Amino acid sequence: MGQMSRQKKFSINDDMLNFFIVISGLIAISSLVLIITRFQRGLFAFVISGLAVILLVYWLFELRKTIKESPVTIRGTKEKREWVYDLISAKDEITFLAEVPGPDEEVRIELKDRKLRVIAPRGFFREVELPTQVEIIGSRCVNGILNVRFRKVTTSKTH
Repeated sequence: MGQMSRQKKFSINDDMLNFFIVISGLIAISSLVLIITRFQRGLFAFVISGLAVILLVYWLFELRKTIKESPVTIRGTKEKREWVYDLISAKDEITFLAEVPGPDEEVRIELKDRKLRVIAPRGFFREVELPTQVEIIGSRCVNGILNVRFRKVTTSKTH
């Protein structure tokens, strides 16, 4: 019952990638040359600008190669995971706590025999078997946390 997720692959085609690299490179090169020539004048500024442009072009090609080799994975919005709940048993009471999706006012519970059904919007339905016969004392759902209190029912057998 591990985690299962639906994943989509988002791939960048060559035209988009080339356009991104060219525009990014032009902006970076222009900014770099402008800054270097602004603070340094003469032949030294051109040498430093040339080295900076060569280094920038190299890193842009490395960036392009990295983007092409590893596609970007986007996790789907619907993620199914194991439902976690907690049963806390005391002397005469049992408390049931669980995370439930959806608006709090739309969460419903049903108790039949020893089975608790939790029904919520977006197709959420879970059923939990309780350890003993119970009756509901109270229930509430606040911020997606369902809290149901039960009283243990003692069954007397007569022959």
